[in-house]
Amino acid sequence: MAVVHSDEKLVPIRIRYGIDSEQFGDLYLPLSYGYRASSLPVLILIHGGYWKDNHDLNSYATSQLIPELVASGWAVWNIEYRRMDSDGANMKAPWPAVFADVASAVDSVQLFADTYSLDTQNVSVLGHSAGGCLALWAASRRQIPAESQLFNSNPLVIQQAISIGGVLSLTHPELLCQPQQIIRLMGGSASDWPDRYRACDPAQLCDPSVRTLVIHGEKDETVQVNQAKHYFVNAPENYQLEIWPDAEHFSMLPHEGNWSPEQWQLLNARIRAFFSY
Repeated sequence: MAVVHSDEKLVPIRIRYGIDSEQFGDLYLPLSYGYRASSLPVLILIHGGYWKDNHDLNSYATSQLIPELVASGWAVWNIEYRRMDSDGANMKAPWPAVFADVASAVDSVQLFADTYSLDTQNVSVLGHSAGGCLALWAASRRQIPAESQLFNSNPLVIQQAISIGGVLSLTHPELLCQPQQIIRLMGGSASDWPDRYRACDPAQLCDPSVRTLVIHGEKDETVQVNQAKHYFVNAPENYQLEIWPDAEHFSMLPHEGNWSPEQWQLLNARIRAFFSY
């Protein structure tokens, strides 16, 4: 996939956070990195794709955001994680593999922060679609019940989060074009595994201390806008919801299909404005 806009030659640093072949991330640093007197804010980028292995951190459209983010002064940590088989039973990444990997990838920032002068007190996260689910989940990990195997008493604290077209209410799979993917991800329904859903559903884990922006297209047929509306039923008052009337699921991001340059420009401006608060 060609990069739409780049003022810098981006050469990622590949860092592994586990022994599995999919447990790694690419760290992008601004060209001015070596001349900075202060540490860099960190933006953790999480790709989507229904948690399946038909996309990766480079092929998914969120990779198009990297040049703009880096040019704005962020160190971008674009993470990969174990994903489900595209078809059939989920033998490749059974619960809680996807969530455990994202948690490990997020927390691993603390291990290489000194090496690359990263500011672990200024960490944000952004994701699209299934990546939006994982982004808001990662931002709210302090809300996970202590009895869950995903509980961590000292996770890396995330200050800001953005979801774009995210799957934010796992208990409403009927609002997806592929509702079965939530069942595969979680190993069953919410009635089968209520504790799993309580530990993984972004709609049940909102952390009011995290500045959160949800952007969703009114015309999204892949993840219906009511996913976002359900999320906001119990969301803190300081969370922000923007419903873009002309946007579809992928229309805001450059990709091989149809997309809107106007929405793409607006999205970049909105991300910069929110994260520069």
